[in-house]
Amino acid sequence: MQRYFGLILALLILGGCGSTADPLSSPPSVAIQSSPVIKRVSPTSGSTGETITIFGFGFSSEAAVNVITVGGTATTAQTYALVDPPTNGEVESLTFNVPSGASTGASGIFVTVFELTSNADIQFTVNP
Repeated sequence: MQRYFGLILALLILGGCGSTADPLSSPPSVAIQSSPVIKRVSPTSGSTGETITIFGFGFSSEAAVNVITVGGTATTAQTYALVDPPTNGEVESLTFNVPSGASTGASGIFVTVFELTSNADIQFTVNP
């Protein structure tokens, strides 16, 4: 019995040798997530409770996974959608309500998805 096991093991090992497949030419089996990117916010200002739309890409299609920080206060997205047709890098959109407790004035707006945070060059103004 042990002799057959050794023979089968040797055949399996030798059978795998000599493969001409390039392991680097195959697509990865694990998805690679990049940081989300905000391209535009509409409108660019709002008061507590108002609905705001963020356009960009790299968001999660599960709305609640997208954590939006505005005025130093975090909230989750209410909706997620694909932009049709996509233009100027605006492939996806999120909507959210300006959270209570957000500091008034202009500040950066961020989207965080699975610990990856978006660019910091987009401004949003929280109105009093």
